[in-house]
Amino acid sequence: MSPGELPADIAELDFEVAEPVRTALRRAVELHDYGYPDFDQGTPVALRELFATRMHDRYGATVAPERVELSAQITQALCAVVLTLTRPGDGVLVHTPTYPPFLAAISQLGRRPVTVPVRDVEDAEQLTELLPPSVGPIRLIVLCHPHNPTGHVFSRTTLAALAEFTVARDAVVFSDEIYQDLVDDPATYQPVATVPGLADRTVTFTSAAKSFNVPGLRCAVGYFGGSGIHRRYTALPWHLRDGAGILGVAATLAAWRYGDAWLEDLRRTLRDNQALLVERLARLPGVAWTPPSAGYLGWLDLTTSSVAADPRAILRRRAGILLQAGAAFGAAFTGYARLNFGTDRDRLVRILDRLSEALR
Repeated sequence: MSPGELPADIAELDFEVAEPVRTALRRAVELHDYGYPDFDQGTPVALRELFATRMHDRYGATVAPERVELSAQITQALCAVVLTLTRPGDGVLVHTPTYPPFLAAISQLGRRPVTVPVRDVEDAEQLTELLPPSVGPIRLIVLCHPHNPTGHVFSRTTLAALAEFTVARDAVVFSDEIYQDLVDDPATYQPVATVPGLADRTVTFTSAAKSFNVPGLRCAVGYFGGSGIHRRYTALPWHLRDGAGILGVAATLAAWRYGDAWLEDLRRTLRDNQALLVERLARLPGVAWTPPSAGYLGWLDLTTSSVAADPRAILRRRAGILLQAGAAFGAAFTGYARLNFGTDRDRLVRILDRLSEALR
């Protein structure tokens, strides 16, 4: 990044970390606590139990702590699920635009990405109609719920249709629910693991990384609805599927135990920022978008704008702002860009001023 440029591309918040998290990390530093955690009675066990309690209290999901697993990151967990629950050549359903590391992982592990557009459907037949012809067997459905980069929250009707679709194909669902804490009204978020018919077919992973701004500390937490898929997953070597560090575990414990007030402040800030985006983007030529129902990412359709050929490169050159290239989420999205609005208002105004100047 060059001096004077304003980055709004990477999906990290531009805010100070919550004080309870900083306190936990300072204490670990003071104690020189950088070693291996106690996996039998220590913080990983406490985190599994806290996750189960939080999922029940906050989202109405019943979670058995003995089927909760830790990982360094969600993409790592997806790779492990692909290796254990599918075979080379199997189809893996994903929604487009697709989070780039997921698409890469599926392809590089020798499975076939099967893509459908992000949208709600009324029933399994409607979902089936979105599939490409001659699709072959689909053994895994991968969701971002809420979705990255669009911020879409799948409706209860769509999740019910997905359950019917999954059962009919004897498949499994891997649901990345990392933005679950950042769903805004009027959207209604339902954990996939609570959908009738999907409970024992679902692997759900989430993290404090996005909602509490600690992605570099590498700690994700996941739940296996069925004991069979859990056994197959844990048959992999521990070092391939786990690796959450002691500082990441400590930060997540502090965030989920003591961070609710900070989280509500963040949600209000993001709501205000989104309102500003709605107001400002409506005035700009060639910009179309649907305000997200969750998260802090704006998915901008710039295909009719003056920067459509390469929004990231042209906006960087013209305005010194960095947006995530839409082409990273699929070849069909060359004229799109992802804008991170998880920053303070003054900085967001500067980004929008520059965007306005570049497009006009």
